[in-house]
Amino acid sequence: MKKYLLFFCLIYPFLTIGQNEKSAASSKIIIRLQPKVAASQFFQKYNNKKNTKFAIINYRKVSTIFNTYTIRSNNAEQLIQQLKQAKEVLKVGYDRPVNYRNRAPDDTDFSEQWNMLNIQADLVWEETTGGQTADGKRIVIGVLEKAIDPTHEDLKDNIWVNKAEIPNNGIDEDSNGYIDDYAGLNLVDLTDEHTPTLANGSRETHGTQVAGVVGAKGNNGIGVTGINWDVDLLLLSKVGTASEVLEAQEYAYNLRKKFNETKGEAGAFIIALNYSFGWGGNYKNFSLGEELCEMMELMGKEGILSVVATYNNNEINVDEEGDVLPSCPSDFVIAVTSSNKNNEKTSGAGFGGESIDLAAPGDRIYTLGLDNEYDFVGGTSVACPLVAGTVGLLYSLPCIELGRDAVNNPAATAKFIKAAILNGTQPIDGFNGRSLTGGRLDAFAAMQNVQLYCGQPQSNNFEIAQLYPNPATSTLTIMFETPNFEPYQFYITNTLGQIVQNSTIQPSRFEENVLTTSVQYFPSGVYFLTLLQQKKAVTRRFVVGN
Repeated sequence: MKKYLLFFCLIYPFLTIGQNEKSAASSKIIIRLQPKVAASQFFQKYNNKKNTKFAIINYRKVSTIFNTYTIRSNNAEQLIQQLKQAKEVLKVGYDRPVNYRNRAPDDTDFSEQWNMLNIQADLVWEETTGGQTADGKRIVIGVLEKAIDPTHEDLKDNIWVNKAEIPNNGIDEDSNGYIDDYAGLNLVDLTDEHTPTLANGSRETHGTQVAGVVGAKGNNGIGVTGINWDVDLLLLSKVGTASEVLEAQEYAYNLRKKFNETKGEAGAFIIALNYSFGWGGNYKNFSLGEELCEMMELMGKEGILSVVATYNNNEINVDEEGDVLPSCPSDFVIAVTSSNKNNEKTSGAGFGGESIDLAAPGDRIYTLGLDNEYDFVGGTSVACPLVAGTVGLLYSLPCIELGRDAVNNPAATAKFIKAAILNGTQPIDGFNGRSLTGGRLDAFAAMQNVQLYCGQPQSNNFEIAQLYPNPATSTLTIMFETPNFEPYQFYITNTLGQIVQNSTIQPSRFEENVLTTSVQYFPSGVYFLTLLQQKKAVTRRFVVGN
């Protein structure tokens, strides 16, 4: 069961290779090698010269973390069977195309953005309209999509750019493995060129519609507004298969990780990724399902929430039938279904009292279209970015501490923002038992939850609440409370008054203050633990029994 805060792997084989999967993915194979296996040497065994029956035509890395590659072959089915027998291979199977979860609109006369008023975004806009944290960090939201039109007049001013890259010079200045990724990443061409036109010549509106809900430029006198009037949208386009989703995730992960490590000097302050697509079934039985979920956990630890859409059709109970991304067991996932103007679940939208977190407006939504036009659209695809956009809007509240904690304690701050949203939902009878919260997104209530804790310590006490185990043998865990969030000095001294361990600790604003330290090599005896800030100090005695 999923859990959320009250305010605040076993390796499974790829899905059985059947005709449907094969036809959907053609000859594209996804393979995960053992961690220390060198791909170039391994794939050499299967090149054209050595084996003409099931040769590897080409391969490309999609994940360094998971040592994962895509392969093209002249006989994919036979090659997969051969690769399954290799000890160097952890997983192998067909790459799986994603299914985008949009629904065509049916009422062309609807021209107002009722969804924004329904979640009380207008009341939040009195405090903030997005863009950056109170201490100046530009807020970035990643949009994974098949195709996007970044030239739309109501979107072009809200596109993230990689300031570590010089565009169109053929050089990888930031050494991330991608040349000229100045305006995001096209996962097929490996450029930063985004277009609504697909390889077959057709034009796709889905990505532009989704991006518009998150961040169409607001207060500019034209068209519509996203829930963020101002935001940096990280465009990750031509995302059509599971491997491309994984590569896009790792791209975003590396940007945010670098931002945290450099205290904002490099990388990007990515706070959420939006996934308006998915696959049916449980993540454990899906090719790359475990890796996609594990990457969501890794991203979450760096401060990125993953906001995912559930089914649109057939009234599927996700608790019973599964849904790959909503079923990921990470605390950093928010799973979204769709509601209508009457606060009812949209017909056909997925549900689940354990798997789906909340609903958001997703029926007859007016947003961006192609060629500087605007469209009506419905489905969980447009409910999902409203939640992802709310994450960004909350980070932009006038709260200096929130911006600081987002770097100093990124995972705890991300969980806090998720809890603020889930605990702020508007209870709706029709969602009781059909989602974890039983309610619909309320951006204003979420804002109030953030403001309740912003700038205020959760305790007026200054004390070491618990030390355990005592006596200690290998580790000692300390639970403490502080009246402010300034750094403290932490000392352990022996009975002679000699300091045997010391460090600086930063109290957390949004979770319990717990510190675990090693005493494994301490001689047996009595010790004293002290917390010190300026002239304030508290001390507790403990025993090491080695």
